[in-house]
Amino acid sequence: MESDNGGDAIVLDGVTKAYRHYQRPLDRLRELLGSAGRHVDRVSVSDASFRVGRGEVVGLIGRNGAGKSTLLKMIAGRLEPTKGEVRVNGSISAILELGTGFHPDLSGRENVRVGGLCLGLTRSQIEREMDNIIAFSELEDVIDMPFRTYSTGMQARLTFATAVTVDPDILIIDEALSVGDNKFQLKSFNRIRQFKEAGKTILLVTHSMGSVTSFCDRAILLDHGSVLADGDPNWVTSVYHHLQFGDLDPASLVPPTEKDGAAAVSDETGVADTVQTDPAAPEKAADAPVSDSDIKSVGTGPESGVNVDGEPSLQVAQAVTKRQEPESETTSTAGTRPGLATPFNLWTLPRMRGDEAEYEAGLKKGYRYGDRRATIDGVAIIKENGTVTRMLQSGQRYALVMDCISHVDADELYCGFLIKDLRGDTLFGADTSTAASPGTANLHGIRAGELRRVVMAMTMWLSAGDYVVSGALTTEVGRQSDMWFDAFEFSVAGTPELHSASRVNLSPSFFVQTLEEEEEEMGVGG
Repeated sequence: MESDNGGDAIVLDGVTKAYRHYQRPLDRLRELLGSAGRHVDRVSVSDASFRVGRGEVVGLIGRNGAGKSTLLKMIAGRLEPTKGEVRVNGSISAILELGTGFHPDLSGRENVRVGGLCLGLTRSQIEREMDNIIAFSELEDVIDMPFRTYSTGMQARLTFATAVTVDPDILIIDEALSVGDNKFQLKSFNRIRQFKEAGKTILLVTHSMGSVTSFCDRAILLDHGSVLADGDPNWVTSVYHHLQFGDLDPASLVPPTEKDGAAAVSDETGVADTVQTDPAAPEKAADAPVSDSDIKSVGTGPESGVNVDGEPSLQVAQAVTKRQEPESETTSTAGTRPGLATPFNLWTLPRMRGDEAEYEAGLKKGYRYGDRRATIDGVAIIKENGTVTRMLQSGQRYALVMDCISHVDADELYCGFLIKDLRGDTLFGADTSTAASPGTANLHGIRAGELRRVVMAMTMWLSAGDYVVSGALTTEVGRQSDMWFDAFEFSVAGTPELHSASRVNLSPSFFVQTLEEEEEEMGVGG
C-alpha cells in the first residue's frame, strides 16, 4: 500500500490477490527446495480497479465469497496484493473483524489500550478517551473482565467504540458490526453518520441494501473477485438483485443512461433496452378508452377481491388479444369497493403505451430484467375515474395498475408492486402470490398472447415526498419474467399537519383530558 498525494482518498489499480493452496503441507517445502510448482492459485480478488474520492461514502456489496473482506484488508494495509497497486491518501481506521488485535485473555480495558495503540493513538490519547470509549460501548460492568468472556455483541461494541475514537481520514467498516443488538446498531450508524457529515471518506461493506441506497453516495458490486458494477446505489443494488435471482450476463451490463424512453428488457440480454410493444396485441390508439367489449371478465361485488376492511385489494381485467374474438356483450361491470364515492373505472384507462402525456411524464428509466416468458406493458397509478395521475393526495384513494402479457401458456401469472422513496428504501410491497383474492382468478390458466390488467386499490397513506413504483411479473415463483425497477414516479402532497421528516401519514388527531376528568371516568375519588 502506497500513499497517494492526488485528489482521491483510495485508488486501486489492477489489484489481484491470489492465495496458494497446497494439497499437503510437505508440498510447500518441496516447492521451496526447487520442485516444480505444487500449488494451485485461489484468486480472491481479480484485477480490481476503482477510485474513491475524498469525502465520498461508498457501499461495497456482493455475495458471500465475492472478495469484499479481502479487498478491504488490502486497502487497510493488512494484506499485500499479489499484483496491482493500492494507494491511499490519509489515515485509516478499519473495523474488519470482531476483536481484531484484541487478546482474549486481556481485560476489556487492557484491550482498549492495545487496540488504540494499533490504531495509531498515543498512550495519553487512549487514557484521555478511555471513559468515553467505555461509556459508548456500555460495558462499564464488565470492562475489567477477560475479553474471551464477552459475547459476540459485546466484543463488537468494544471494537467499534475503540476504532471510532480515532479521528481518521478514511473509515472502513466490514459487515461484522451487524451482529450488535438493535440499540447498538442505531448508535453505531449515528456515529458513522457523524463521520459522513464531517466529510470523512467511508467504505462500508453490508448486506443491507437499504443502508446502501439511503446512506451511500455510490455503490460497487463485487462478484468472483471482480468489479461487476460501479455507480448509482439504486442501480447497483438492482443489478445485485438481478445477479442473485435472475440470469444476469455480466457482458451485457449497461449502466443507466439519459436516453429517451423507459428502460426495458432486451430480448437477448435481459438488460436495458427500448420498450417493445407486443406484436400480438391489438392495434389500438393510445388515447382510445378500453370499451366494454375489451373486457372479458372483471370481478364485481363480493367476488371482486375488494377488502371491506380497507386494506389493498387486487382485481384483474382480461383484455382480448388478436387470437380472441371480442364478446358482443359485457359480461360484468367494473369492480367497486364499498365506501367509495366512485368506483375505479377500468374501462376509461387507455392502454399504457407511453403516448399519453401523464403516463409518459411518470415513466422512469429504471433497470429491468427477466426471462421474458411474460412482460409488463406498463405500470401507472390511476384515480377513481380511471385517469393516470402522478400527483397524489395523502389520505385519498388510488390504484396501482399493471398491464402485462404472457408469451407462453402459463398455469398462473404472479404480479407484484413495490413502492420506494428516492433514497431506495422500500416502503410497501404486495403481490398476488401472498395477497391473492377472488378477483385475481383471471391470472390462472393463461394462454400465450393473452393480456391482463392488474389493479390494486389502495389508500395513499404516505406523507409528502417523491416516490417510485416498481413492477414484478413472473410465470413461476422463484424466477423473474420481468422485473421493472422504478417503473413509474409519483409525488404525494398535502400533509401540512405533519412534521416535514414524516414518511407516513397516520391521520393524526389530538384530544386532551384533565387529570380530574380521567379520574372521574375511572371511578377514582368520591
